[in-house]
Amino acid sequence: MEARVAKLEAAVEHIQRDISDIRTDIRDIRGELRGVHSAMRTHFYWMIGAFAAVLAVMAKGFGWL
Repeated sequence: MEARVAKLEAAVEHIQRDISDIRTDIRDIRGELRGVHSAMRTHFYWMIGAFAAVLAVMAKGFGWL
């Protein structure tokens, strides 16, 4: 009986370590995603600005302005 309990305790310790590792990995992934999100937002604003500039040049060229 004690051997079975010892096996279960060892298994639980292993599972707890695995869960702790998974939590650490998830925190790391969240941090990386925040960085990607920030970069995507910056690129999006640059693209909108470039698009507006192209539209302004086209409007001026075609005499719309």
